[in-house]
Amino acid sequence: MYMLFIDKTPTGADTYVGHNARTTIDYYTDMLYTYVHTKVIQKGSDSHMAKMGRPTDDPKGQRKNFRLSDNDIKKLEYCSKELNKPESEVIRISIDKLYSGLKKKFRKE
Repeated sequence: MYMLFIDKTPTGADTYVGHNARTTIDYYTDMLYTYVHTKVIQKGSDSHMAKMGRPTDDPKGQRKNFRLSDNDIKKLEYCSKELNKPESEVIRISIDKLYSGLKKKFRKE
């Protein structure tokens, strides 16, 4: 068991008081976080940080906004609930089915 004492400096920053391995690890962990966080903020972007989330072969970075009637919203919510999929996935499935149907129709003609 260890005890960690934190003092406030005149500038308001926390300083660690005490001598044990855990205090040293905490201190250097905080220093590293502060250094990385400060550098990213100074650059004005988080492009230097690794992207988080599950890897995908089909990234979805594009957004579209459109209006739907109350009836269309109810249909979308119903399909989402019945398929147990998010609404965005239901829309993607619908687009794929419509697209493949149109491709078949125009190939035959």
